[in-house]
Amino acid sequence: MDPVDQPSPTKERVVFIDYLRGYAILMMLQGHTVDILLQDAYRDNAYWLYAFWNHMRGLTAPLFFFSAGLIFTFLLLKGEEAEDGLNPRLAKGLRRGLWLLVLGFLIQTSFAGLGRLAQGQLSGFAFLSYTHVLHTIGMTLLLIVGLFFLVRRAPFWTIPTLFGSAGFLFFALSEVIGAWRSDSFPWVLVSLFTNEEQAIFELFPWVGFGLFGAAFGWLLWKTAWYRSLRFHFALIVLSLVLAPFHNFFPGGEGFAWFRFFESFLVIGTVGVLSQVEWLPGFLARCGQETLGIYVLHVILLYGGVTGFGLAQTGLRRALEPAPTAGLALLVVLLFVLLAVSLPALRSRFPLLKWLR
Repeated sequence: MDPVDQPSPTKERVVFIDYLRGYAILMMLQGHTVDILLQDAYRDNAYWLYAFWNHMRGLTAPLFFFSAGLIFTFLLLKGEEAEDGLNPRLAKGLRRGLWLLVLGFLIQTSFAGLGRLAQGQLSGFAFLSYTHVLHTIGMTLLLIVGLFFLVRRAPFWTIPTLFGSAGFLFFALSEVIGAWRSDSFPWVLVSLFTNEEQAIFELFPWVGFGLFGAAFGWLLWKTAWYRSLRFHFALIVLSLVLAPFHNFFPGGEGFAWFRFFESFLVIGTVGVLSQVEWLPGFLARCGQETLGIYVLHVILLYGGVTGFGLAQTGLRRALEPAPTAGLALLVVLLFVLLAVSLPALRSRFPLLKWLR
């Protein structure tokens, strides 16, 4: 799901981020599978196991956006070290952000919809009527590129200050902008990204997670905190200390702050486990293939492009917890195998290079 370019193999790789993204993508896979299959009778927070699962599932998106902003800004700053003074990451980021917007709409198409378009039916344009996570990550990357370009020659402290302030603004405006909607052109294009009825992950507050991640990306480049066990423990403690303060913010903004503070707990825990080498290698491999996994899971589970997936079968919301868990585990194992195999598959199927 996270689309940022990977560092060159000749440079040090921040494997901790791969572990973090790997955790997030596998959580997404099992979460979406369970959501498709589990009977409505068991979707009740009175069941403690469901309540815990549902709560942890909600941490997946904040981690994705945060890690996307973190690693992308880290790479932007490394690009500033280029000998000729030109930062190649700026152009790459611009292309990647635009590609995600296009890809996001492409996987919302279906053969049936294309058939309606061929017949001149306006309903064939339905795939353009809503946005999801790829669009929001794409817009996040474009915003980071734009802000970074404006301040890259400013005093160094300007970068984290600007990203942190912008993240705060996206959280603070979420209540106001989330309630706004327009059907008039061209404002309907803005509404497509900001209104929760049309955007699965509306720009406000979700871009804020990416912008805060960008501020941490500056800190990552400046201090290499991913190597510090002490720093990861500090993130865990910080999460526990700050989480109660979300009550000082209203409604959706308060929820965003709670998820943001809570994500420190997961980030710190993953960091500790990566430092002591208690995490399996396949998890990092999955973190390196998040975009390919995301796109292919949309096709397999939701019928993207083909119009037929697991969600279109008779199993939709039809299973009890045990078979649901079993099938979710099977889906996760299938995509782990896919992630491990993708480097070899790209040599045989060149089109897969577009899903890196």
